[in-house]
Amino acid sequence: MRKFFFVWFIAMVCIGAVVPRTAFAQLTVSDSSYQWVQSSARINYYFNTSEIRFFVDDTGRIDRNILLVKTVKSFDWLQIQDAVEKRKWKGLDSAGYENLAGAVEDLVIDVQHQTVFVKTYTEMDTDWNALESSNPNRLCDLTKLSAKSFDHIFYGEIIKYAGLHQAELQDRSIAYAAQLYMK
Repeated sequence: MRKFFFVWFIAMVCIGAVVPRTAFAQLTVSDSSYQWVQSSARINYYFNTSEIRFFVDDTGRIDRNILLVKTVKSFDWLQIQDAVEKRKWKGLDSAGYENLAGAVEDLVIDVQHQTVFVKTYTEMDTDWNALESSNPNRLCDLTKLSAKSFDHIFYGEIIKYAGLHQAELQDRSIAYAAQLYMK
């Protein structure tokens, strides 16, 4: 197994040295709707500021402790190649993945309990077409993450943004609740 990993790693390094990085697709993220938070070596982290809102239950009650937000993670060329190789290794269909550019996640953030629930995860191509979507139903406890982890910082910035834009999120949530009763 170590030998396989070593050969795979050397192959990826060789591909990286030969293939120009500009040959890989990039996801264009709108500055008017998405706010950039941070970049790791392989991923850029954004969240949607034009749709973030509070949770609204079936009765129209707004819960200011729960945020609903869409995030985008755009990938660099190495992350894209890694995702494609993993799909091939698992025997999954990789059609369309030559244009993989990132992923969109729908998050439910419970500010009071400091948890983040990943409701949906969708891999996107450069034209924002969904390549594959899943419901990972993954719960992340912020209190158990290192304060320096990319996820902790990212989710913390979303919570901070919501705290500074309470009135805007409240208005958006009221508008959403009104839509529920118009149907």
